[in-house]
Amino acid sequence: MKKILIISILILVGGFVLFLILAPNQNSQSQNPSQSKSSEINSEVSSGKAVLLDVRTPQEFNSGHSAEAVNFDSVRIDQGEMPNIPKDTKIYLYCRSGNRATQVKNTLESQGYVNVVNLGGLSQMKNMGLL
Repeated sequence: MKKILIISILILVGGFVLFLILAPNQNSQSQNPSQSKSSEINSEVSSGKAVLLDVRTPQEFNSGHSAEAVNFDSVRIDQGEMPNIPKDTKIYLYCRSGNRATQVKNTLESQGYVNVVNLGGLSQMKNMGLL
């Protein structure tokens, strides 16, 4: 009988500890992190402190894009053409899946651009509320 009581107490205490660890923090901001990031990006782009580049093809871009985005096809960058953006300007990149944006980020950085951020693909953009 003592063993059953001890085991029951341990289970209750363990459950309570798990609840405290896994329960959402009531003091956290009402916005989730991706909404906060979205607001930050939109603010930077709207104020001219950053540029949002969609590096998909013009056809992909025309099928739907972020309202603030400028289309600069990754093929142009592959061919050696760089966007006419100061190299210290923050540049946010996205594409369909994130692969081209990763390649463009690497190329831009190799050409001296110092503040390039890969936002990933369309699904990440949707999750952040940017599409």
